[in-house]
Amino acid sequence: MGIKKIVAIVLASVSLGITFAIVSDSNSTYAATTPKSVRGTFYQYNGKKTWRTIKISKSSAYIKSPGVKAFKISTSAKSNAHKMSFKGFYKVANGVKIFYLQPNLKYAASSAFPGNGLGLTYRKINGKKYKVIRGYQGGVWFDFVSHKVPHSYGGLANGSH
Repeated sequence: MGIKKIVAIVLASVSLGITFAIVSDSNSTYAATTPKSVRGTFYQYNGKKTWRTIKISKSSAYIKSPGVKAFKISTSAKSNAHKMSFKGFYKVANGVKIFYLQPNLKYAASSAFPGNGLGLTYRKINGKKYKVIRGYQGGVWFDFVSHKVPHSYGGLANGSH
């Protein structure tokens, strides 16, 4: 099987939520803090010089869209919808490392974070290499870049843009 087919199958299975084998792995452990490699503030261009923001720190994170109150999660939250714990890294094709900030969440709709996990990767933009947090949700992926770049990056999980 060609590498392109393998990549398409892996990404499609991640985006369609067929990651239950990974999420339900009883041998996996959860961390109370996030690794330094995923911490930081990341931006997704929203148009008209506005950005969506994801900020990940040691024991909390939030996602914010323009004009909307930030959705916050933390390790000390009482509500399951706002409870944060780290689970990952699962390597996926093209160097993307998949991780979860809310691995115990029963219903993806109760959180503003991407339901099919996040990925840590890098991408070149105008000749510069930037750290990227890639969100997976409902058959698509979209990038949050470590700098404010006035362009939105995303595509279908089957590899097309």
